[in-house]
Amino acid sequence: MFFASTKRLTHAGAKRMADAAIGMARDAGIAISVAIADAGGHLILLERMDGGRFHSVHSATTKAVCSASNRRPTSSHGAQGQTLDLAHPLQLRSLHPPQAWALVFCCFNTLIAYGAYAEAIHLGEVARVSATVTVSPLFTSLASVLSAAWLVPEAAPEIPNLLTMIGIGGVVCGSALCALAAADRP
Repeated sequence: MFFASTKRLTHAGAKRMADAAIGMARDAGIAISVAIADAGGHLILLERMDGGRFHSVHSATTKAVCSASNRRPTSSHGAQGQTLDLAHPLQLRSLHPPQAWALVFCCFNTLIAYGAYAEAIHLGEVARVSATVTVSPLFTSLASVLSAAWLVPEAAPEIPNLLTMIGIGGVVCGSALCALAAADRP
């Protein structure tokens, strides 16, 4: 058999779903945007309540497409239905010691890095700083892939594909050339 019959969401069904969501939001006293997509991720209906933030249109549309792609309703769980342990700040207490130390390190590293970046820009070393800032994501990506098994054994690391590697190489080479060209000028 080469064809299968499928059910599809109609506009009337999407409208009824949106009305239910908007009614719940109205009862809660919040203004939202509602986007409903079909099984192929194509938008059927999009509504923004009066007072809804303009960025919520994009967020709602993206959530609807992701929901269709994952074939599951949006929720506080991840794309594969896994529990997101850090969805609430109080759940930080559930981190294992290596995870907690990694988080503390990243927080301090970010503060120190932005301070150093601001000082370098103040001193006029923008070309060298931009080269360093561009190379930093490489080290971050490498560290995340290598440490994923140690810190979070149940999580699958995101391995970059060929196109990603070509893009990274282009950005790093471009930044390095800019830094070298700036260094040659008197």
